[in-house]
Amino acid sequence: MKKTMPNISESLDELYAKLHKERKVEVKRRIHMLVLIKEGKTRTRKAVAKHLAVHRNTIRDWLNKYESGGFTALLLMKSPGAPSGQRSLPDSVLADLSKCLEDSTGFGSYVQLQSWLKENHNINIRYNTLHRIVRYQLHAKPKIPRRSHEKKNDAEEAAFRAEFPHKLKELIENQCHKGSGNIRFLAQDESRLGLMPTTRRRITAKGIKPIQKVQFLFESYYLYGVVEPLTGEGFFLEMPSLNGTCFQVFLNELSISYIDDFMVLLVDNASAHRAKKLVVPENIAFLPLPPYCPELNPIERLWQYIKSKIDFPLHKTLEALKQDVADILKKCTEPVIASIAGYSYIVDAVVALMHN
Repeated sequence: MKKTMPNISESLDELYAKLHKERKVEVKRRIHMLVLIKEGKTRTRKAVAKHLAVHRNTIRDWLNKYESGGFTALLLMKSPGAPSGQRSLPDSVLADLSKCLEDSTGFGSYVQLQSWLKENHNINIRYNTLHRIVRYQLHAKPKIPRRSHEKKNDAEEAAFRAEFPHKLKELIENQCHKGSGNIRFLAQDESRLGLMPTTRRRITAKGIKPIQKVQFLFESYYLYGVVEPLTGEGFFLEMPSLNGTCFQVFLNELSISYIDDFMVLLVDNASAHRAKKLVVPENIAFLPLPPYCPELNPIERLWQYIKSKIDFPLHKTLEALKQDVADILKKCTEPVIASIAGYSYIVDAVVALMHN
């Protein structure tokens, strides 16, 4: 059903006078619309739109303004600038949001953050505005979560950090004899490396979807290693699997390589590290980590660094992968490893022990 034209209360003389006096193009077009309707030369909104070279919905909006507020409302132009709506957050809300972002569970998306603000503070905020506040004012951004086992005990982790200096000192006093050479603290672990690439984030231009080539080959090997958080020195060995036999070979090679040193190894609770047939060399002692706490082991960060270098390229063979990893390790100088694995809770304890 066609909508009838509204009744124009202004006379043609008034409209012509205002039209000739007005200098703004957008305002003149709106007055011109009233002139066309008043003269009766255009009988439909579509005809008016065609004559003024605008969309018929634009004519609809202009006429709605005229009918609701008269001539003054029709000529009222929207001021330029930022779109209407919430552009900032009150200090109290900002503090509450910052506190919530400190929770390691975080938020799944900015849309979820919008819902949280609506539910908890009755604030509606635009997506772009919220992104600006969170990303550039609070310095928070989406991250890939670090996996944590459901059985992990946070209290045990905190206790281990607090008691580490005492445990290290006690272990050395009980097992290290005078004249046994240098005392070294090393973080030990193993990492599985395979031909199946890992999909991670890639930076591309807007509208460009990253593409990663994959192959369904499940060949893999294990890299055994130790790093010294204080100096960045490392020792690594390739092994076919993770078991007590391979771990024994690694310990024997490590013991021979540092025959004049007494080494304290930070180890996790893997079954290979607790094998009944395992014979720990005399110049090595274990300092076990609490269960399910890999983040306490500095060498874990080195594994992450290595995998970040090899996760995207496609390796056709296991030998090619091994060579790539070996090349990366060659570039990992002692300062580089120390910067990656130099956990303060370990370095501070070792330095303090050296000065006692």
